[in-house]
Amino acid sequence: MENIQASIGQRLKKARESRGMSQDELGVLIDKGKSAISQYESGRTAMTTTLLYMICEHLKCSASWVFTGEGSMTGNIDNSNSFTMRNMKGNGNTAGINNTTTPSIVDEKCQQELEKTRERYYNLETKYQELVDRLLSKS
Repeated sequence: MENIQASIGQRLKKARESRGMSQDELGVLIDKGKSAISQYESGRTAMTTTLLYMICEHLKCSASWVFTGEGSMTGNIDNSNSFTMRNMKGNGNTAGINNTTTPSIVDEKCQQELEKTRERYYNLETKYQELVDRLLSKS
């Protein structure tokens, strides 16, 4: 059976190299070190769905291609499905993330990871608002 993490990593490396970007440069964009990028590309370390979408956006590559290897690396990039922090605008659902941000090809484990990320974001957003309210009430 094929190692899915390694396959995804190989496709990310191909996309990064096609952009003429070094591991260091990509690392700066996603706030990770060169060694982390190397581990993602080799499949030694798994990425969260959120991180994978962020990388795809920076590399201007199709998340569908990264997940499956099918289709074009840059073809059919639907930016409305890109998962970035700017998509989190508090539209009433958990963490303000539209459920359509996850393509149907994402398996159940990725869906679970995305739900955990949504919950963590929502909790952080709530704590931040509580701190702001507390600071404003003291002034």
